[in-house]
Amino acid sequence: MTSVTIPNSVTSIGDYAFYGCSGLKEINSLNPVPPIATSRLFENQICNDITLNVPIGSLEAYKSSEGWWKFKEIKEVNFSGVESVNSNDVKVNVTGKEIIISGVDDNVAIEVYNVNGQLISKGINKKIPVKSAGMYIVKVAGKAYKVIAK
Repeated sequence: MTSVTIPNSVTSIGDYAFYGCSGLKEINSLNPVPPIATSRLFENQICNDITLNVPIGSLEAYKSSEGWWKFKEIKEVNFSGVESVNSNDVKVNVTGKEIIISGVDDNVAIEVYNVNGQLISKGINKKIPVKSAGMYIVKVAGKAYKVIAK
């Protein structure tokens, strides 16, 4: 294993959770609040060869948290996959529990992310069902749109 992603729902990690993971080079922690961890998370060693990627705005929290301060390299990362939210001639609307995209060719790639940055749909379908209310980011032809499903 060279990379691991810790979901934002994880609030604590047990002792020696990564014991023996000598090939590990990258950890992506999606929780902006550092999961509770002890200094024994990584066999009591400083993590010189592992990059810890954390959500934007949480760098200092990880640097000062037990277990996480051991990383030599901690980077803030935008896990949403979306760099910015823009608008143009493309129309992105929500009707009920469906995101509807218009004004694009039939072969244009469309990606939909939930507010946690998780990809929930990818393809060319212009009608994307959503399971729950909330904010979604829709990427169409290199541009991003924010929509709210109720």
